[in-house]
Amino acid sequence: MTGLVSEGALYGYARPNQDARGLHIRQFARAFIFQVEESHVVVVVSDVCMITQALHKEVLERLAMLYGDLYRQDNVMLLPQHTHSSPGGMHTYFMYQAPSQGFINETFMAYTDGIVKAIQRAHDRLQEGEVYVNSGELLDASDNRSPYAYYNNPEEELARYTHNTDKEMTILKIKGSNDDDLGVISFFPVHTTSMKNYNHLVSGDNKGYASQMFERNMTEGMYPINTSFVAAFAQSAEGDATPNTGGSLCNGTNDMCTYNTSTCPEDPNDLKRPNFPAYLARFTVCARVVKVAASGVYDVNMRLTTALPKTNKVKGKTHTITKADVYVAQFVFEHNPSES
Repeated sequence: MTGLVSEGALYGYARPNQDARGLHIRQFARAFIFQVEESHVVVVVSDVCMITQALHKEVLERLAMLYGDLYRQDNVMLLPQHTHSSPGGMHTYFMYQAPSQGFINETFMAYTDGIVKAIQRAHDRLQEGEVYVNSGELLDASDNRSPYAYYNNPEEELARYTHNTDKEMTILKIKGSNDDDLGVISFFPVHTTSMKNYNHLVSGDNKGYASQMFERNMTEGMYPINTSFVAAFAQSAEGDATPNTGGSLCNGTNDMCTYNTSTCPEDPNDLKRPNFPAYLARFTVCARVVKVAASGVYDVNMRLTTALPKTNKVKGKTHTITKADVYVAQFVFEHNPSES
């Protein structure tokens, strides 16, 4: 579902001069369909910054043409993993259009086509399976980007938590009827901003990269589009959670950014980078967060496999899963503007 890799702006940092000039890694839409009796729930995790109202509406209209009222607003969940290096132009409200140079139909169509194609492939390949859930702490993959503000909270608020950001990772593990691994959905709160605001390459950033690396690890190195196993690194309450665990440096002075404002006031452009060598910064922190996050998923996944006490088969009615028909699929769709 990769959007325009040139002649458009990247979306997330709201910097109009952050135009797209090439490709780091492709964008993917990973679709999961859960069915219990006649009830369906669709979950799609996409390598985009946001799912806009217009995008959600267009996807639902396409699904209605294909499946009638089977997939609707109340059972289709479209989740962005919040990369700040995906092409913009999918908004229909001016405030959000302005940083990405307006509405860009080529990118909007690529996103819509990719999400719909992912759901179609999942729908066509439903199979019986089971879903398990587990959670655990993942340290060293995130930090608070505004500690000065956080520690100004009331003492009773601070006392409720061990860390200054949410460190809990929750995963859904999906297995087929023959006990083969079909996929995982990981929920962990960290901003998808390892690629900084001076980056000009389209990228799924740390979560997109983690998904690809985890899938390749589970499928002997196969490229994601060819795999039967799907790993979606979804977002949760990322708030002030930054992937810059070593802090941020000011580009202009090489000093750490100020503690009480988290900015570089001496730099008119306020450009910051992770605490790594400049030429390695965006890729090093991306790879580092991926390594920690993927290891965390693997660790929690192993707990599921070995059935520790926190492991639970998902139970319930309607929109939860017991022994359900489950299929997971992923799809990347490269839209050709000449076909529009």
